[in-house]
Amino acid sequence: MSLAVVLRATLIADDAVLALVSTRVYWVKLPQRPTYPAVTLELISGDPNNAVDKLSALKWARVRINVWHTKHEGAYDTAQVIETALNGKKFTKLRSIVAGGLRDFFEPAVDAYYLTQDFSIWYYE
Repeated sequence: MSLAVVLRATLIADDAVLALVSTRVYWVKLPQRPTYPAVTLELISGDPNNAVDKLSALKWARVRINVWHTKHEGAYDTAQVIETALNGKKFTKLRSIVAGGLRDFFEPAVDAYYLTQDFSIWYYE
């Protein structure tokens, strides 16, 4: 299973995340006229963790998680729930997740606030 599928499934499997965003977790792009709050995920960089004599099954990626909301406070609260759900945790396929700094923005094109946070993830495909 790909990182995209596993990370999305892990997020919506968390009761607190599910209560806030339901299944509105998308890769890269929000749908047209989205319902908020919503989450987008972006693969920023990665490394297959090559070994000298074979390819390792363990891979590394940096993923940016963006939380979209009509209110700044709502975006911040949702981002905190996502960080709590992932940071420092281990799952079957996601072996290590470490959160980076949180940054906030406003996007006038969709009239929404978004908070963005990068996560370093070691995972198995």
